[in-house]
Amino acid sequence: MRIAIFSDTHFGDELGALVAYQNGKPVLGPKYTAFRDAVGQNNDYFILLGDVFDFSIKSYAEAYEAGKVFFDQVKKDGLVKQFIYVAGNHDSDMWQIVEHQVNIINQVGKGKPPRSFKWSLPGVFDLRSGSADPDLVLPGVTRNAGSPRYGGLFLDAISGTDESSKSAFCFAYPNVYIATDEGNVLVTHGHYLENYWSLLGELAQLVAGEDMRALPEGKKLSDPIDLKDFVALNFPLNQLACTGVGQAGPLTEIVRAIMYEVKAKDLDRVEDYVYTMLDDGIFKYKAYDPREWATDAIARGITSFVVNKLKNQESARYNTRFLENEDVRERFMNFYRASLVELDHLSAEHGITLPAPDTVIFGHTHEPTSWNAPDAPVIGVTHAGQQHQVRLYNTGGWLYRQKAEGLQFTGADIFIFESDKSPVSIALR
Repeated sequence: MRIAIFSDTHFGDELGALVAYQNGKPVLGPKYTAFRDAVGQNNDYFILLGDVFDFSIKSYAEAYEAGKVFFDQVKKDGLVKQFIYVAGNHDSDMWQIVEHQVNIINQVGKGKPPRSFKWSLPGVFDLRSGSADPDLVLPGVTRNAGSPRYGGLFLDAISGTDESSKSAFCFAYPNVYIATDEGNVLVTHGHYLENYWSLLGELAQLVAGEDMRALPEGKKLSDPIDLKDFVALNFPLNQLACTGVGQAGPLTEIVRAIMYEVKAKDLDRVEDYVYTMLDDGIFKYKAYDPREWATDAIARGITSFVVNKLKNQESARYNTRFLENEDVRERFMNFYRASLVELDHLSAEHGITLPAPDTVIFGHTHEPTSWNAPDAPVIGVTHAGQQHQVRLYNTGGWLYRQKAEGLQFTGADIFIFESDKSPVSIALR
């Protein structure tokens, strides 16, 4: 069993390294050959660890067109047998699309009643010595009669519709667990460690947690919270900032321009938009109305507050100190505890017993940290009355970064797990 893990390909972004653009059309990017040579041809699985398609800045059509270039070439090069897609924040809607296909579209198409969403579905690999089944397990999902054991969803045909050209995709969210003789590795995109992507869940528990826990069985909030409820609570804001923005027609282009300006700390347009929205959209008084003077001062004060917050805000992307932030570490603990609850469910409901993860591989920040890097961040956690250390590694990302001196490739790591071997990572810089 050989598994390669990478993330943040951002298909659709013009700054892509695996898929780029020439004359407005997507083509293989300058880093594809290095990627191909690094992963080799003997892979059973690629784990695509989120932000694969970029639905937050491109239309569905444009993002899929760019992704097809990559998946076509991977198929031609024979690099992998099957993909495991774990959505991130720029493609968070992908998990909902799959949930719709499996539980709504396919069911209704067969004349059957729709099923409830799973919201979360872990992928599990047991590569420990003596494992009876080292292949992927998706607990509770019906296996195919043949090979591959999972798949048959819409994305299979992105590289072609006949059987020889099709790819094979299955989906897990938000975690994949890889158990080895050296420990249990939790693999996730990592966006839930950032404020926005977990904000609604935190606020919902703070404001209405007691009421949600008093709901009827089957609807009430789990206590302690598990990943199913964690994902569901955060869904509205996640979808809003993903496809809610990326599929907004002309507004998408404006939002995208603003995103780049905010990252560059060029906030003139933001300042103008916020003030106009407040003064002309919310506080609508005639120029001679005394209330206009007061509301104008309020609008300018709020605008100044928003602009200053954005000036001082640190983005997660390219942030080398991301995990040093106390709020980030607290969110990590919340997410880690929810993952432990999921592991308890795996044991109780499916007979899959895995130890608490002592390693986490994530993406999202585009700042790679190689396997066994001496400077890899470590977070202390307490589980079952014992304290142990969790080490975190990062996949980096496949985008060029715009800097004053020109475009820069920050770098990516491809993590390799192989039966009877220690995990490694291949750094591309």
